[in-house]
Formats: sequence, structure tokens, C-alpha cells
Amino acid sequence: MELGLSQREVSQMINPGSNANLVGTIETETSSAAYTDSQLHILTKKFSRVAEIRQTEFDLIPDNRNQIKTVYTMADFYPSAKVEDKLVVKKIETIEKDLYPTGALYNMLEDGDFLNLPRTTKEITDEANRRFNKTWQTTDFVSPLDRATSIGIIVKTPPPADVTYQKAKFNG
Repeated sequence: MELGLSQREVSQMINPGSNANLVGTIETETSSAAYTDSQLHILTKKFSRVAEIRQTEFDLIPDNRNQIKTVYTMADFYPSAKVEDKLVVKKIETIEKDLYPTGALYNMLEDGDFLNLPRTTKEITDEANRRFNKTWQTTDFVSPLDRATSIGIIVKTPPPADVTYQKAKFNG
């Protein structure tokens, strides 16, 4: 997107102060969640404001020829022609070269069912290394797993048995 906003930033626009990655949840292949008209209306205002600021910044650059869209409307979020009412498979491309353990963990939470079962840190690390062609160590995942546990998206089983992590089950 020409505004250069992350999923987290757009989620904060929709629901300020929340730690939830609403956009990530909606855009994941396995989710049936969708944006509401109210959320899209908020985004039209916020996107327009950010775009105006970006264009003003571009205009200050000598010999700049960048022109970006600065006014967003609800029509920008809907197709111009009627769309057939059928399910479409979502596909999310992962930029692997800039991926770190936190991003890999969130990708595994959103994509597939690997974390639907309890997994040790070693199993999670091995799966992330396999999926993303990396050479991370188990220690690289300690902080991301602790953070995901503290915000309630992962459940951690305590010792004395092996410590495992599993995707939290949400009611609703």
C-alpha cells in the first residue's frame, strides 16, 4: 500500500489502545472475520489524513513527481462491479528475508494448525526453521512466546512436565 502502514498500525486506527491485531485476524486465510462498514468508515478518514501528510512531505522534495491518492472513500473498499457471492481462498505472501522469530510465530499462529496442539519451544523453533528456511535457536523464541502468552493468544503449560505452548481457544 502506498501509505506504508503496517497491519498493526491499521489495527490501531480501527481500535486505538488495543493490542489485538485485528487486520491480521481478518486477513488470515483461516479466518471468516470481515471488516464492518463502521471500521471501513474510520479507515477512510484515517487513510485520507495519512495520505495528505505523506503528499505534503513529497511536495517538499525538490523535483518530486510523486502524487498519491489523498482522499479515500467507502467506494475504495468495495469492487466497482458486482462480485459473485462465493468463497475465495485468501493467500498471504510472507517476506522471509526480513522475518524475525516474532513474525514467524505470528505467521504460524495465523497460518495453519501447527499450534492447535501443545508444542515445545524446540518443536516451534524446528517448524519455524523449516517453514522459513532459517537457523534460529530455541532461545530466539523465548521472548516472543512469553509475550504471546502474556497477551493471551498462546496458552503455556507449566512445569514439572515439558513446558508447551498452544494457540489459545477463544469463545465466540
